[in-house]
Amino acid sequence: MCWDWFKTHEWLAVWLEGIALLAILFADSLEYRAQGKERKKLDKDREEARKQFTDQLDVARRQIHSDRVAQIFETMSDFADSMVDRVLERHWEPGDTYHWFDPDTGGEGVMKEYAAIQHARNLAILINPPLAAYIGERIAEADTLSNCPDQEELAKRFKIFRANWEDQKMAEAIRQLS
Repeated sequence: MCWDWFKTHEWLAVWLEGIALLAILFADSLEYRAQGKERKKLDKDREEARKQFTDQLDVARRQIHSDRVAQIFETMSDFADSMVDRVLERHWEPGDTYHWFDPDTGGEGVMKEYAAIQHARNLAILINPPLAAYIGERIAEADTLSNCPDQEELAKRFKIFRANWEDQKMAEAIRQLS
């Protein structure tokens, strides 16, 4: 009897099955939309996290750059102070150079402050080529103090050196280049 009822009401079963399939399709559609919204939110969160990370990297890069530029300025200032002391205290005479020969060891050396500005220029080549060019110009000016023929020429070149190696002037030039 039960079987007969199913056979006579088969159309109802087909309709109920169709309605169930439509309900499942509708539920899947709602779930897919909810997942889409969740994916968009996750993508937005990932993008925000990536932006924050790149901002932090940018701050770190700027800090490293700033530290290197400060290191370069300090090296240049130390060299200028050293040269001023040497010339004013007559430890730098006409004919002197930044290089020397050590007869005891048979080796050659370079004034440590001069070597330091050469290294600073090499560092600047990596981080800021215009700054490296500026340092190169200052080194060329410093090189004019080497091998001066007489005291008068040394005094003349030293005056130009002091004007261009003055801390405030160098700091402003370096700030503009950085």
